[in-house]
Amino acid sequence: MNWHVYIILCSDDSFYTGITTEIERRFIQHASGRGAKYFRGRQPSQLVYLESGHTRSSAGKREAEIKGMTRAGKSLLASSVGYALVTDVSVNPQRKCGVGAYLAVPASFLEATPESIDRAEIAERLVVRRVEGTSSTKLEVQTVVWALEAYKNELHRPGTGRLRVYSDSQCVAGLLERRAGLEGRSFLSKRTQQPLVNADLYRRFYELADDLGFEVIKVAGHARSRSHDTAHRVFSCVDKEVRKALTLWGDELAGAHAGAPLQ
Repeated sequence: MNWHVYIILCSDDSFYTGITTEIERRFIQHASGRGAKYFRGRQPSQLVYLESGHTRSSAGKREAEIKGMTRAGKSLLASSVGYALVTDVSVNPQRKCGVGAYLAVPASFLEATPESIDRAEIAERLVVRRVEGTSSTKLEVQTVVWALEAYKNELHRPGTGRLRVYSDSQCVAGLLERRAGLEGRSFLSKRTQQPLVNADLYRRFYELADDLGFEVIKVAGHARSRSHDTAHRVFSCVDKEVRKALTLWGDELAGAHAGAPLQ
């Protein structure tokens, strides 16, 4: 997941598209003549586009797509860099455990047609975490905070562009609107005047909102397949993978319990 797809504006005003695991090193190689043959007779001027979070396979596929674009298309791409962050959870309330996951993709990923979205590619990009001692609401906020922190540390750069967070959680979708009220009450419950159970998570969510300036988009978690736009199709794939991961964990726990010696 550490491959980048990049576009460099060259000294002759042309665009060069490539892939790498270390963009700074690759740019220096191009500038010194030890990189691509394309830079014989021209120099790299500026990195104008960068997509991170790819596998080697998906990076090669995306590189081919960009190379097939017109100059106008590449210019538009370079001026509209942004990311989409898709989060989802699945919880076993009896065991009080659950699985949270996030998918970070360039915003351009959601410009594809719904039919072209490949669940196997989604599964390959998905980052999954198992969490014990949690509930649905808590895990929903835990997961989006974890995903935002990962995005901030691994993908966010000056000029990266707008971040959109997609979730089917009503709690997550409403947090930005509830901010004034929650902060006005110092994150205390209206009824008991005690600190809210998830107060620390809410505070961290708002800190990340200040740092990243994202917007949250509510998706229908179980919309009928034929009504899916691309964002819903992607979320549906994420949802299926998360449920699959929770089932696998449940099977492992059941197997471990069945194999335990009698006391």
